Amino acid sequence: PLPEPFTYYNVTYDHLWVNDHGAILFGDDNIYNDSSPSGIPPIPNSTLSDPNAAIYLAWGNLFWHPTAQHPDSAVYTYHDTSSGRNWFVVQYHLYENLLGEQDTFQAILDLDSGDVTVQYQVISYHNFTVVGIENQTGLEGVLYINDQQPPQNILHNELAVRFGVGDPDTVLEVALDPATASQTGIPGGQVDYLLTLTSTSSINDSYNLEAVSNWPTTIWDATFTNQISQIGPLSPC
Repeated sequence: PLPEPFTYYNVTYDHLWVNDHGAILFGDDNIYNDSSPSGIPPIPNSTLSDPNAAIYLAWGNLFWHPTAQHPDSAVYTYHDTSSGRNWFVVQYHLYENLLGEQDTFQAILDLDSGDVTVQYQVISYHNFTVVGIENQTGLEGVLYINDQQPPQNILHNELAVRFGVGDPDTVLEVALDPATASQTGIPGGQVDYLLTLTSTSSINDSYNLEAVSNWPTTIWDATFTNQISQIGPLSPC
């Protein structure tokens, strides 16, 4: 049982199941053949023999050997209420993968926001691994990685992946290129710097520009014909 109800894809649950194959399920584990995916793509997929309403941490990569496991191998759960948190944590600790090596990773369910974070302290083997989330029907889901694809999402030690719900946090920031520059001038002369300002915000925005210097300084547009003090709106890059 969960310490508090958790809403996942707009359905509220008070129980979950943790299986041997790196998946946390909000449905009955006994009705699935869930050691590895059978549908293509694995997420989202409504194949009846595969789980739905699930969080996949290392699906298809774990194989539990009761007689050969590390003596400290186990799945632990913890309700973290420290520092204003309200997290339910499920941790696979020193769990054996297909090569017989021990991996440690966890899922954090934020019982207040509904966010899900998966974290990998040690993930030594990730071939065949599926990571993602899926709703109750298997018609909606987010696939993070499937058997090392896409390569930019390869699992590695000290990795955290957050699956958020609702609107993402607003990010307001810019990047200047070059970040630093220097030139040598002459008395009474002029020194010009060409700076490129790029929006790395999550929304369109405009920016006020101000140059702070002990010397007379002005800011001009890219054509060096118009003096400016504001730029935008800029679209996110």
